[in-house]
Amino acid sequence: LPALAALRAAGGRVALDDTGCGFADTEAAEVLRPEVVKLCITVIRSARRSPEVLPELRATIDRFRALGAQVLAEGVETEDERTALSGLGIALAQGWLFGKPVPAEQWRQFA
Repeated sequence: LPALAALRAAGGRVALDDTGCGFADTEAAEVLRPEVVKLCITVIRSARRSPEVLPELRATIDRFRALGAQVLAEGVETEDERTALSGLGIALAQGWLFGKPVPAEQWRQFA
């Protein structure tokens, strides 16, 4: 925690990656207080395939937001996935639906 405090004092931000896939969970978020929580691609797939998980996912997202984190959905690759996630309070998304990977040299032109 002191290292995180020093990082933030220097202007850094903390992101918690692969949340929901086993090793980075809500308890870690409560301790680390990340600025961004990135939901694991497996969680995103579950939301599309099993709509019954949406209430639990919404509660989890609300918990992250209450901790002050923006929530990022990883691997949103279809309209069905975007539709399933709409209205859950997810601030950010990434995936092939929004653009395919490009070489770093090409990406720099957008920065």
